[in-house]
Amino acid sequence: MSRLPIFSCGRLLLHCAVAGLLWLFCATLAMAAPTPVPLSASARVPLSGHAQLLEDASRAMTLAQVRQRDTGWQQGPSDALNVGFSRSVWWVRVAVRNSTGQPLPVVFDLGSPLQDEVEWFLVRRSGELMATNRSGDRQPFHARGIDHRTPTLPALLPVGEPLELYLRLDSHDGLHEMLPLSVSGEARFYAQANLETLLLGLYHGALLALTLYNLFLYVSTRERAFAPYVAYLGAFLLWSFTFSGLGFQYFWPGSPNFNNAILAIAVGASISIFGFFAQAYIRAPEIQPPWCTRLMRVLSYINLLAVLPALFDHYTLAFALSIPASLLLLVVCSSSAVWAMVRGSREALVLCIAFAVLGISCAIYYLKLLHVLPSNGFSTWALQIGSCLEVLLLAFGLADSMNTLKAQKLEAERAAREAQAALTTRLDQQVRERTDELEQVNRRLGELAITDELTGAYNRRHFNDIFRDAVHGVARSDPWVLCMFDIDHFKAYNDHYGHQAGDEALRTIVHAVQQQLKRSGDRLFRLGGEEFGVLYTAASPEAARQFAAQLREAVVHSTLPHPTSPLGRVTASFGAIWWSGHGAAMPRVDDLYAAADRALYEAKQAGRDRVILRAFEAAAEPDTSGDCCGASRYDKLRANPA
Repeated sequence: MSRLPIFSCGRLLLHCAVAGLLWLFCATLAMAAPTPVPLSASARVPLSGHAQLLEDASRAMTLAQVRQRDTGWQQGPSDALNVGFSRSVWWVRVAVRNSTGQPLPVVFDLGSPLQDEVEWFLVRRSGELMATNRSGDRQPFHARGIDHRTPTLPALLPVGEPLELYLRLDSHDGLHEMLPLSVSGEARFYAQANLETLLLGLYHGALLALTLYNLFLYVSTRERAFAPYVAYLGAFLLWSFTFSGLGFQYFWPGSPNFNNAILAIAVGASISIFGFFAQAYIRAPEIQPPWCTRLMRVLSYINLLAVLPALFDHYTLAFALSIPASLLLLVVCSSSAVWAMVRGSREALVLCIAFAVLGISCAIYYLKLLHVLPSNGFSTWALQIGSCLEVLLLAFGLADSMNTLKAQKLEAERAAREAQAALTTRLDQQVRERTDELEQVNRRLGELAITDELTGAYNRRHFNDIFRDAVHGVARSDPWVLCMFDIDHFKAYNDHYGHQAGDEALRTIVHAVQQQLKRSGDRLFRLGGEEFGVLYTAASPEAARQFAAQLREAVVHSTLPHPTSPLGRVTASFGAIWWSGHGAAMPRVDDLYAAADRALYEAKQAGRDRVILRAFEAAAEPDTSGDCCGASRYDKLRANPA
């Protein structure tokens, strides 16, 4: 029994708490009617921060039903009306009051030319409808209250009476625009509209002139970067003209569906063509990996394909596909440009600056719409200023690139002319050089033909030619000497060390002897096996003997060990003849060779490692032999030495 009052009090408290929560919840749903905004003739008053929003998910509410609703209203944002993507109809209400002392003509401005459907209702508190209009870019342009690029509602406000403005906002496929709703006195509105039209005309005229100018440059220069730049300018111009509402106002006012489609197409085309332009302008295939270039091309094509739904009146789907592809393409393009800029590309530097200018201008424009930045001439026209600077910077970059290419071309032409002149003046020299090279090759081939392959000394065939010429020309030259030498006990050396060591010994001795042959007429020949011959000039027999002794000492100083030789080292025997050319007749070549061979034989008979020199006395019989040093005569002299 004692617990019952406590339980009853608890239930009472619970009911009170629930009732309080319900009251708070209902209080949040109910919102007082908006306070009237005072208006004057000279000011432009933003209304978004004073507006209230109501969502109509059923899309069937009438103005009367909306005016009777006290719940569900939301306070509008302080910057611009923005509900984003929504399939619902949204109602906007705002109260205004003429604070002047006389009737005030005003113009309510939606602030955006891109809202699909907007219905205006200006009503008294009593419910009397004072002004209405239905327009938007899904309605023909002539449906608007006045001839202006954005939907507007002109009205005459009575003195001091609060009025309510209702807007019904609808979307073709769910995409609502950001709406900076405002109201201005009629004179102020038209002055501002005329100024905007003038500035937009100058802006688009400058873009058109720049497009045509670069088109003419492309036709005249055929520079490949100009083609995508001209296409980019054209697509950007079309987008800007449509985005500002001037296209719908002046060119296709009776084609709202075309107006929506061309906007999506222009956006996708401008971004895609910018991707192709960036590749050509910074010469991406030349400075970056192939996969990066392929990625940029693929993203550019995806952007083009993303606008296809707009052709079938699916405006939102086109933007839903295009926005992520566009952002990814711009990220890749900017990264590629930064990568090229770091590596010293002037074109990439210009592209980065232009891209940064456009990005900053877009940020300023939208921050102004969100009231983060103050509204002034610069922030209002930031998008146009930034885009104009961007295309001018890119045009400057193209002109600079073209001038650079022109300078390179002129330099190449100058170098070509100089090269042609040099080629003309040096042609004979080059021919002579080629001839000299061929002669050197031929001489080298000739040397190979007359050189002993093992030792590098002249071979026997060349000895025959030189020796015969020396005999025939001795009367017109200095006395000469034929010195023949033979390596002592060379067979025993080969038997002891092997033929490979014997070949190396021959090369060593030839090198030692060649070091003593300083004069141009001195020649060393390998006559066969271990036998060699030296032709040189000497003024007297004594001079001839001294030089032969010098050659013998060179062999000795080669210090080749020879264990089977009595002297313990490699030595050579020298036999030489000296002939002055003053004989009774020209001697036989074979006789001269045989005389030198006899002197060599005498040196061997006398104990080897010595020099025997004889002065040759010519016989009366003239030389009529066609060859020299025949093997039969040599063998005969060996068998019967003198």
